[in-house]
Amino acid sequence: MTAPADPLHDAALALLAAGLDAAIVCRELAAVRQRWQGQSYIRARDPLDDDEIDRRLAAGEHPEHVARAVGRHRSTIVRRRSRWLS
Repeated sequence: MTAPADPLHDAALALLAAGLDAAIVCRELAAVRQRWQGQSYIRARDPLDDDEIDRRLAAGEHPEHVARAVGRHRSTIVRRRSRWLS
């Protein structure tokens, strides 16, 4: 496992390891991430979402399905896939 990217990512990993529901943890920490972005070292995007995107793209899922599943725009996923393939 890689090192946590920021304090919220670290908190999410700890909560998931404790057995909390992943959907609830990600949803609630996304709201915190949005409120605190730019005020302290908080990444704009959740590293757990990035991992999910990478996993789905590696599995061959269509970018539109991936975008819908993670709540991002399709063009974001297409750009991500372009970088992933290079």
